[in-house]
Amino acid sequence: MSFEVLHELSRDEIAEIFCECEVRFRQLLRRYLPEWSAVPVGELNELHLDFVRGSWLNDVRKSRMSRPKANNAFGFAFGTFLCKAHGMRWCMTRDNWGDTLSVVFISVVLREDRGCDSN
Repeated sequence: MSFEVLHELSRDEIAEIFCECEVRFRQLLRRYLPEWSAVPVGELNELHLDFVRGSWLNDVRKSRMSRPKANNAFGFAFGTFLCKAHGMRWCMTRDNWGDTLSVVFISVVLREDRGCDSN
């Protein structure tokens, strides 16, 4: 299996790609954790994200957000958390299944690019 980082996303690319995802995640916050709905996504921790996701999974109401929209919103929020908490970066990547957005540790990618193993 191959994995390649094509490029790190700029702030403008991130804002353009995730604008709609952030709006959707805010909708989820307002529904399941309203007291945190005005907090910047980057200030939420894994407990907030887990609570909102669990609440969405257990929500049986017809008005529940669709799975594809919710998955994109949660992916955005979790990726933002990983970038803030662990220094990862949003990148465009390619693997055996095609191109996709990912969060990666850039230092590991740079070591691999230089021909060094990441151990």
